[in-house]
Amino acid sequence: MSLLLIPAIDLKDGQCVRLRQGDLNDATIFSGNPGEQAAHWVAQGARRIHIVDLNGAVAGKPKNESAIKAIIQSAAVRAKPIALTALIGRRPARRSRSRIHSGAWASGR
Repeated sequence: MSLLLIPAIDLKDGQCVRLRQGDLNDATIFSGNPGEQAAHWVAQGARRIHIVDLNGAVAGKPKNESAIKAIIQSAAVRAKPIALTALIGRRPARRSRSRIHSGAWASGR
């Protein structure tokens, strides 16, 4: 039996953060470079990374698209067959399809 751990990168204002008790106003910043953070998880052996657009979840539409693109374009992510899932709030299906075509599978709420 094996266990698959899936690290998450929570994005707020383009930075990798962790919220304290879900409070957007109480965030600890772990990295200002989402692409590097994804590369870190890939180097640690991650086969999947879950991406959460916190601003997008509140706004109901994507807000951290450049950070998500930086993760997708990270050389480490491109070098290995890694699955990316993105939670980016409620949005039209065509935006989901654009995420899929750019390399991230978009999941909705």
